[in-house]
Amino acid sequence: MFADPFNTAGLIIDSGLHDGFRFEVWDIRKHKKVFLNAPEEMYDLLALIGSKSRYVIKRVFPKEGKLPKEEAVAAISTEKLYEIAGEYVGKDDPVALVRAQSGLPALGEVLEPFAFPHLVSGWMRGSHNGPLMPVGFQDARCTRFDGPPR
Repeated sequence: MFADPFNTAGLIIDSGLHDGFRFEVWDIRKHKKVFLNAPEEMYDLLALIGSKSRYVIKRVFPKEGKLPKEEAVAAISTEKLYEIAGEYVGKDDPVALVRAQSGLPALGEVLEPFAFPHLVSGWMRGSHNGPLMPVGFQDARCTRFDGPPR
């Protein structure tokens, strides 16, 4: 939604989005981070986040435009408690908060990437994979097997 012009037409036609976004990517094994710009470093970004068990997007920032560059427009949980504690202690379920509209992707552009049910780690005890479902905050209630991931 913040880097794919085939999903988010605003990246092409909206001057507030045209310069792209800056992605904070974490190596969750070595506890290091790197910042990559889209669209300039798109291939590097894809190379890292394609290895989802090691590299994850932590935050997304605007590069230029209407919003302050230091204000995150998306925040994603990246912490793996088993990495911190050294053993499985539960609660590694993913969560993401994304802002939309007014200088950002439209709500439909935020939701469209999830029209195809991407399978992600999560659910009960982090031991299951399931389809990621975007929902409003008030609807983010767990159901069967502590899922689906929302």
